[in-house]
Amino acid sequence: MGDSAARQNSTTRRRRRRRRQRVWMHPITAERLESGQFYTIMSELKEDDSKFFNYFRTSHKSFEYLLNLLKMNIEKVDMKMRRIIPAEERLAIQLR
Repeated sequence: MGDSAARQNSTTRRRRRRRRQRVWMHPITAERLESGQFYTIMSELKEDDSKFFNYFRTSHKSFEYLLNLLKMNIEKVDMKMRRIIPAEERLAIQLR
C-alpha cells in the first residue's frame, strides 16, 4: 500500500507543477489590426496628399503603383495561428 500511495503522491505533484502557459502572441500585437499606427493614421494620410508625401516621401499614386508591382512578391498567406501583415502595410514599413 505504501508504494501506491507514493505513486499517487508523485502524480499529484506533477499536476501541481504545470508550466506557465505561454502566449503565442502578445496582447499588444494582437490589437495591431484595430489600434496599430498603420491603421490609425493611414486613412488620414490618404485624404491629404501633402501629409502622405511628408510621411512616405512619395506620392499616393506612386505608392499604389509600387504596391501593385510588388504585391505578389511581398504578400504572404494567412496561417491558422496568426494573421499576416498585409502587403500594403509591409510596403509602408519599408518606405518609412
